[in-house]
This record gives sequence, structure tokens and C-alpha cells, in this order.
Amino acid sequence: MVPVAQRFSSEVLSSYSNVRQFLRGQSTIEQLKRESESPQIVHGHRWSCCYTLTQPLLLVYATFLNCILLVLEHKNAVKWAASVAKLKDKITAKYIDRSIQLGPAQEGDPLLLIPTRNSPAPGTEDVSRHPPISYDKIPDRRLQKRMFGDPVSFKHEKGVCRGSSFWFLYLYLQTRPLFTNPQDHAIALGKLFALGAPREAVFLQSVYIKKGKLLNVRVGTLDHPQTRHPLETISVDNAKKVNASEGKTKINNLPPGAYFIGLALHACAYIKIDRTLGYFFDPNYGIYEIRGRSQGEQLLPFFKSSYMTPNRPIEIYPIQNRLTA
Repeated sequence: MVPVAQRFSSEVLSSYSNVRQFLRGQSTIEQLKRESESPQIVHGHRWSCCYTLTQPLLLVYATFLNCILLVLEHKNAVKWAASVAKLKDKITAKYIDRSIQLGPAQEGDPLLLIPTRNSPAPGTEDVSRHPPISYDKIPDRRLQKRMFGDPVSFKHEKGVCRGSSFWFLYLYLQTRPLFTNPQDHAIALGKLFALGAPREAVFLQSVYIKKGKLLNVRVGTLDHPQTRHPLETISVDNAKKVNASEGKTKINNLPPGAYFIGLALHACAYIKIDRTLGYFFDPNYGIYEIRGRSQGEQLLPFFKSSYMTPNRPIEIYPIQNRLTA
């Protein structure tokens, strides 16, 4: 079942502490804790045929049920709304479970564990359809400095990759001690993005993270257009071509950890478990398992020219939990 998160309203932006409370993700963390106690049963690729034939229908059905649920909630039809919500959760769970592709990745061949969607998930309309909020409605100046644009818009037609990547990394760091198997952990996180970005991720797309305190993480270096100091950069030429040799070397030499990868027109997350195992989250496609000593070589194809602008490098930022960093 998809966890029920705190709903968004303009009241969230009334104080710095309200925003931090909204971004705690306690219900989601509890959901991941339950996942860690009963990890996914490995079923290989036997779902591939079923996935191809039925997956689009399940998504359409879940979206249709969500529309009905919104109408029923608006009309205060509590009993019917509860029944529809239960059915929607059942269909959503079936959609997500049938998306999972398990079995170890082969060295040199990234394995897509679970596909994801780079758009707001059904049920997050409280954020994605919220009217813009002007700065004069945000009393805390600290929050004004953390929001993109005046008024602040929550409608992101080009995707929510930055917010999704930060939310993915936050949840990973908060729940890492709960999982003994990193693949189980990656899949549990991927389920949260299978239908689209959770409401916190949609909200984070409008937020300037800076050093990460608002999200209770530590961005290893400043993240600001005028003062960018990432851990590593990978050069991109005037034709938007990535320097492959430099990219392979720098990614292979990264220490184990969690990383935000900033491209000119996109954002991703990378979890390096050790020299031979990692997980890559591209919100446009999904969660991938990367095996082998040349993780850099396997990640380079994900850095498409369509994500680049001439001469702007790829930037890699380490992300740590503030409680332990």
C-alpha cells in the first residue's frame, strides 16, 4: 500500500519548522521499515509477458480510480471514498509489483530493477495543482530564500527530476540501516516512484536545497549557480559530448556513498555501495543495478546529450545524513 503522507497546503510555508515537518516523511519511512522486514520475493523475469500486456491498463485503471476518489472526497462521500481508495491501493500495489525485474545484474550490463515516472504521482494534486504562492504570503525570510521564483509555482510540466533525486537520497540515508540487502533497499525505494513522484518530491522541485539543512541532509559542497563547488565535475564540450575518459575515471574513483548528479537539464541520484556494486536512479527511466569494477563506463550512456548544454560540466555532489555527518 502506498503510504499516506501529510497533505500540502499554504500553511506548510507559514514557518521554517512546518516545512521541515512536512519533509520528515515519517509515514514513508515506516512503510520502508515494513518493506525491510518482508523483502520482495525473487521471481526473475517471468512477469515480462504479463507486464507488456497488462501494465498500461493497470496504470490507466489506477489513474481513473484516483479521479473518482477526488470527486467522492469533494462531495464528502466518505463510505464510497474509502472503498474506492482501498481498490486503488490494491491496483497500485499490483502495478508496482509487476514492474519489478529481479535477478543479479551482469557485469557491464545495467539491470533495470523497476521503472519510474518523472511526473507527479496520482494523489499528489494537493501540491502539483496548488495555486502559486507569492513571497508576501511566506512570512519567514529563510523560506523565501529557499524557494524558486516569485510567486512560487508547484506546476512542473518538464518533470520533477531534481526534487525526486533529493527525496530518493534523503529516504535512502534515513532507511539504510534497516536493509541488509542493498537490492531489496533499492527496489523498496523504487516502488515509491513507480507511479510518479511523491508529494514531497514535487514540493522539493520548487525548493533551493543549498547545504541541505531544510531536508536534514548535508550537501557536501554549496549548490548555488554563483558558488558551485561539487566534489567532482565531468567536462562537456561545445557539442554537448561528455569527456568519456574523464567521466569513467572520476566515477570509478568516487568513495562509497550517496551522490546527487546535476546535469544542465536533468538530475539523477547514484548510490555507490562498493567498487563493484552501485544503484543509479534516473527519474525518466527507473532504478538500475550496476555491477562490475567499471561503474563509470556503465553510467556514461545515461548522460545523454539532450540533458546537456554546451560546455556546462556534469556536477557530482556527495549527500550525507546530518544526524551522522
